[in-house]
Amino acid sequence: MISDYMTHIRRRGLSRESQNSYRKILRGYIAAHPDPDAVTTSAIEGWLDDRKVGPRTRYHYASVIHGYHQWLLETGRAQTDPSALVVRPKLPRRLPRPARTVDLVEAIEHAPRRMRAWLCLGAYAGLRCMEIAGLRVDDVRLDHDPPILHLRTTKGSKDRVIPLADEVLAALVAYGIPAAGAVFPPLDVYGRPRKGHLGAHYVSEQISLYLHGRGINATAHQLRHWFGTEMYRRTLDLKLVADLMGHAEITTTSSYCALIPTEEAVEAVRTLRAEVQATSLAPIPPMPSARLPVER
Repeated sequence: MISDYMTHIRRRGLSRESQNSYRKILRGYIAAHPDPDAVTTSAIEGWLDDRKVGPRTRYHYASVIHGYHQWLLETGRAQTDPSALVVRPKLPRRLPRPARTVDLVEAIEHAPRRMRAWLCLGAYAGLRCMEIAGLRVDDVRLDHDPPILHLRTTKGSKDRVIPLADEVLAALVAYGIPAAGAVFPPLDVYGRPRKGHLGAHYVSEQISLYLHGRGINATAHQLRHWFGTEMYRRTLDLKLVADLMGHAEITTTSSYCALIPTEEAVEAVRTLRAEVQATSLAPIPPMPSARLPVER
């Protein structure tokens, strides 16, 4: 059953990372509930409870299971869909956490060539780790004016075009783009390219290890957050930023503007103190210094 469903998933064009995630979840689920007509809604919810995961992971698990049962129903392999009534958790809105610019500059300046290319692709092009791992030589269009990245290995398998920033171009040239194939092939113990491809998890882990090794409290995805935040700060154009980041929904992009108050908001907050000062009988003490007191 899993084999047939995974064939269906592949035909839908889901990425390799998504396919692996679906397979792992369904193997555990089907091992516990092999008969789709015998499983109940409460049994599915009990299985999800036993996973002891956070709301976002639980939501993903429930979605995968629901897609599986829908496929069973639509193909006549089951008579009912017990997953339809499974309660999915409400997902809180999460604001992006961009890496600090000073940390980004320090990290790129001291990074080895391969790592520097990864950092620049994340920060100056907004690439996800899976997109860095899957980047191919023919995705880097140096013959285009201006040079661009034409991404094909993306979340949702949607092509995306990103202008190539000077920092990314310099990092890729210094790294040395191969003649063909993957831009970042796996390396053997001697640092020589070998067959296969990198995984998103590997790229994410290596970037995090490098950053933490330099005392920088940031992750690979926070480089992408920095890109999105800075692009919106400079353009104030949500549609443009959504296109550059490859967001399917512009509501996802809107979270980046929440970190950047408008001029009207800044001015309105500043007037609060003047309003209180004008009506107060006693003078308001001066604003405290932002510097922390020194312990003695």
